[in-house]
Amino acid sequence: MRRILKQAFYVGLFITSIQCANQTAPTGGPRDEDPPELVTSNPSNEELNVSTQSITFEFNEYIKPNTAKEQIIITPRLTQEYEVNVKKDRLIIELSEPLSENTTYTINIREAVQDITESNPPDNLKIAFSTGAFLDSLSITGVINNQLTNQFVDDYSIYLYDASDTLDIFNGPPLYVTKTNEIGEYLLENLKSATYNLFALKDKNKNFIADVKSESYGFYSSPIVLDSSNNNVDFTIQKLDVRPIEQISARQNGTTYEIKYNKNLKSYNLEFLDSVEIFSSFTDEYQSTLRIYNPQNIQDSLLTFIHITDSVNNSSIDTVFVRFEETSRSPLDFIANSTLEKVFVNEPIIKSSLTFSKPIATLNTDSLYVYIDSLTIIRPDSSHLQWNYSKDKLEINMPLDPSLFSSSSETAKPPTSAPKQKLVKPDSLLTSDSTKQEPPKPDLKPHLYFGFGTFISPEADTAKIMKKELSFTKPDAYGIMLVEVETSKTSYIVQLLNKNNEVVDSKKNLKKFSFINVPPGDYKLRVLIDSNHNGEWDPGNILEKRDPEPVIFYLNSEEKDLLTIRANWELGPNIIKF
Repeated sequence: MRRILKQAFYVGLFITSIQCANQTAPTGGPRDEDPPELVTSNPSNEELNVSTQSITFEFNEYIKPNTAKEQIIITPRLTQEYEVNVKKDRLIIELSEPLSENTTYTINIREAVQDITESNPPDNLKIAFSTGAFLDSLSITGVINNQLTNQFVDDYSIYLYDASDTLDIFNGPPLYVTKTNEIGEYLLENLKSATYNLFALKDKNKNFIADVKSESYGFYSSPIVLDSSNNNVDFTIQKLDVRPIEQISARQNGTTYEIKYNKNLKSYNLEFLDSVEIFSSFTDEYQSTLRIYNPQNIQDSLLTFIHITDSVNNSSIDTVFVRFEETSRSPLDFIANSTLEKVFVNEPIIKSSLTFSKPIATLNTDSLYVYIDSLTIIRPDSSHLQWNYSKDKLEINMPLDPSLFSSSSETAKPPTSAPKQKLVKPDSLLTSDSTKQEPPKPDLKPHLYFGFGTFISPEADTAKIMKKELSFTKPDAYGIMLVEVETSKTSYIVQLLNKNNEVVDSKKNLKKFSFINVPPGDYKLRVLIDSNHNGEWDPGNILEKRDPEPVIFYLNSEEKDLLTIRANWELGPNIIKF
């Protein structure tokens, strides 16, 4: 018996030792939802005549770091190195040099530390102290939003610079810094009286410098003369590449000549001293490289003037000698893509968009038509075709006679007596092709047809045959948005945006109109105001401190910008005043 008790004693001792060696957080009980609370700090909040190189925050519970150095905001920004450490219930900031004299500092902890159980951060913890005899108390507050989406921006850095300094977000760190909250609000406080420049930046790489190629930014165009606290300093952010236009390279690439730039371009125009017909286009959707074709087998160098405009309306004129050398390389493939919208039987319109990998040198309309049935084949005329400058994009907008469709059916039922539309040449590209197309078979469904040889590039190749079946529908499953505009402005664009902020439809300079055949869903109404009457909306320029032209969103009675369209329903009139 004594031996058994002795063995039991050792087993119990062994189990107890394991339990002591492997301590874990206690289970059960209510969840800890309370954030760490500050017990004391050194220096204390609003303390004066501070002289220290160590700043300590003590909490009521153990804490753990959470990217502490990135989260903590110290203003004015420290130029010296410092370390951030967490020890049990304390957060310690160790400075490598003394603080500046007669300066008010603020330290915002944000989410630099969390409790060790539920990772709760402190609740809006910040302190202010001064190395001098008084505490600066001026402030700037405001809200930042995205001008083109009407959405507030979260976690954007707000940078304040001394206006008498040459530094800004392109070449140096700010004097004061804070961040926006989840509803775009910011607060810069404990500021001294001075004149400042104000910026916002999505500083992804955390270097205090704007990378205009990848980072969104905003600016307050006027200097802020701060002699009292300034509220409601609101402005917007955008993503624009304001770098000067620079040519990177200009050389032959296979059968074409390519000119590459350092940024995306909005438009261009080529001028040649020699009287030649030259085709050109951007190489891709980014529009940073121009490709020039040689359809006439030109051997001599062509003096070419290139007029370029970028997204912020900066302009440049380049001079290039374009020369084509003999090459064994084959031309690039010729690729065409097309989209076709549904046709509403109450107001039937053929709407199709085509994009080409090369410009179109020749258009043969004998191979382009709308097939309704064997008795009704309709070809477009010049009013139905709209080319872009480089002839690599084509918009077809061709109304049809509503009498072609039965009001009681969702499919096309053209009468046998429907007249054929007369073929008219839309522009200089249009030719009548001697190549005859095979007549469509009687059982074919209605479709839009692009035959072989319809589109011919400068390199004499052609796009493949494309046939897009027509989809006819009644408007009952769609809605109508009624809009009225009350304004003294004479140049503006009203846009209908979907929930992804994509433009669904637009109207220009109209006072009363409707967006019809709108699919059910949530939408916004956006107005772009053309203040300088140049026919387009201008995004402004941070380098010139020129504000973007105004943008207005329609708000309903509840101050919401979302409008819901329902099937077979008219919404409105929605009255926009500006």
